[in-house]
Amino acid sequence: MIKLIGILVLFVSVLSNTSVGQNAKIISPKAKAPFTFPEVEIGAGLTTFYLNGDNSARDLIYPKDTIRSIGGGFSGSQPGLAVRATFILDPERTFRIIAGLDYMVLVGQQRIEASGFSFYAKHTVSIPAAVLGFEYVFAELPLAKAKAFAGVDIRNTFVSGKFNRTIVYTNFKPFKVDEEEFSTKESVSRLGMGLRLGIEGELSPPVTITMSGGYSSINLFNPNTSGSRGQLLTPSVSEDFDRVERVLGNLSFTMMVQYKF
Repeated sequence: MIKLIGILVLFVSVLSNTSVGQNAKIISPKAKAPFTFPEVEIGAGLTTFYLNGDNSARDLIYPKDTIRSIGGGFSGSQPGLAVRATFILDPERTFRIIAGLDYMVLVGQQRIEASGFSFYAKHTVSIPAAVLGFEYVFAELPLAKAKAFAGVDIRNTFVSGKFNRTIVYTNFKPFKVDEEEFSTKESVSRLGMGLRLGIEGELSPPVTITMSGGYSSINLFNPNTSGSRGQLLTPSVSEDFDRVERVLGNLSFTMMVQYKF
């Protein structure tokens, strides 16, 4: 993660130096633009979601020793969209409030081949999250007029899932297909928290690019401990070995383009 952020910082630096080289007037890096409370930046970009730790949401949907769905199928990194509004609070542009939305659809898929048929399973979970947080700029970097920042946020995530099963009977001509789609567990919301480190670099005023990496938990404050729903991101309650919902942790990387009004 650190190496990736470093590479992206160098990329921003090259773009910024190219832009500055095309301008006849060079602005001192110490110069501060006039400040009007609050300054607002609007940004949008891409984000990722990678589950870590020991949780059945990462397991195969259908392990080899069972015909019932157990895992969520979310073993890799999942892409999503991020939208942010940043409210700068002070003339030094050190303290910032952020508000926004992360939208992700987690998809786990599996194919099982057997004599006479092919079986396909697809588990989909939508997890849009409303985000509200605080950021602190702790360093200004000489390259690309960049700033390093740290942030903390509270996020309310809405969880809803569906499951699709398809059986293709290959002994028939043409192939016979049976398909079934249904909702999984009841939709719920969870309150979590995230920590983030990032770098913001200026491309060409008023446009900046922001790259950050973070660690968060979508159900840190209110996991279901009654055992009535099982794990948060698995398709079946009855097949969860551990029915008490565990706290989920995930790594993320976000890159956004922002415009300052």
